[in-house]
Amino acid sequence: GGQRHAAVWTGDNVASWAHLRLANRQCQRLSISGYSMVGTDIGGFVDQPSPELLVRWLQLGIFHPIFRIHSMGNNIDGAAEADAEAVKEAEKNNRLDQEPWVFGEPYTSQARQAIELRYQLLPYLYTAVWQHIQTGTPVLRSLAFVDQTDAVAQKRDNEFLFGDQLLVSPVTQQGAKQQRTYLPQGHWLRYRDGKAYQGQRFVREQVDANSIPIYVRAGAVIPHYPVQQHVHEQEISEVSLRIYYGSQTQAGQYYRDAGEGYAYTEGAYHVHRFRTEATPDKLILTQERSGNYDKPVEVFVVQLYGLPFCPEHLLVDGVAQQIIDEIAHGYEVVVPGDFKRVEIGGE
Repeated sequence: GGQRHAAVWTGDNVASWAHLRLANRQCQRLSISGYSMVGTDIGGFVDQPSPELLVRWLQLGIFHPIFRIHSMGNNIDGAAEADAEAVKEAEKNNRLDQEPWVFGEPYTSQARQAIELRYQLLPYLYTAVWQHIQTGTPVLRSLAFVDQTDAVAQKRDNEFLFGDQLLVSPVTQQGAKQQRTYLPQGHWLRYRDGKAYQGQRFVREQVDANSIPIYVRAGAVIPHYPVQQHVHEQEISEVSLRIYYGSQTQAGQYYRDAGEGYAYTEGAYHVHRFRTEATPDKLILTQERSGNYDKPVEVFVVQLYGLPFCPEHLLVDGVAQQIIDEIAHGYEVVVPGDFKRVEIGGE
């Protein structure tokens, strides 16, 4: 029953770059072996990570279903309760615990940015876990799992798919200034700005301390929550949908329930099924919703990336709307949570 019921971690590890890379491979392999609820001791259980290593490990860990920093801290043997004098001696030797703020700036802000992205992607992760429960499809998927016919993908172990739509290429080399990523077949867009790429090729981009190279399937709809200090800090009725332009029809889902308890077994949930289709001067988003959750989404903030046209016209369920705002690298429109069809046209 371990695969069905257990949440697991990869065992006591060491604060090293080699173990960061190993953590990535282990979680991919466990996930495709049926253990999707998996994570690692972020930063390493044994020894002290460098500030850069801790930040890079956080940037990997935000895509693992189980996300936690864990270490032996200032316990001398990793098991015994910490002795106060031993702790003082360890602190004299600059041995710290592993809270995200222990190294100060700029590392605290870098860690915060990664953790905030985790909170924003929670509805996408929650949906991926729901899909895993429904079909057995793992949350984390190696590129070999995605395309068994691609000889290059079969040998790649750094990149992985996170759910159906996101490809992650974590930075796992110390001092990296560039990241080389293999994209499998299909069309992909860069998460941060919508730059388009053809698949079955390597791409290279410059990286800095905050960089997490992420690529999105063309046509994907990615639900986002606002940043929170903890889950359920606020009741969320406004959800952002990041849509990445694609010329081929693409389907996506967003699953929503109370987040705890068993009311979902009696129908207290919503499944939002989205579909995008597009032409060179038009994008259409449709929605079908099922379930009987009593706290529905009231507003969707639709954010559009990679459009090959400048949007001029907006129809929501056949009614013309005038509000199309520019945002960094894209456009934004606000629509009711129960919309059926949104059509955006341009020139």
